[in-house]
Amino acid sequence: MDSTLIAAVISGLGAALATAGGAVLRARTNTRTAARRIYAELTRNRGDHRASAKQRVVRGGSPRV
Repeated sequence: MDSTLIAAVISGLGAALATAGGAVLRARTNTRTAARRIYAELTRNRGDHRASAKQRVVRGGSPRV
């Protein structure tokens, strides 16, 4: 085989591996970001349930006992 062809095949494989690695890292980052957003939303919603009846009235909600 010609050395140019071997170099082209090796560089093509390297590019494919780099692209796949980047895709994996990007997917992990997106998943982590989504998990943080969900956790923040759940934490914020949970905080509303812990508010006192007076705070609920101030926010415009009806007081719950």
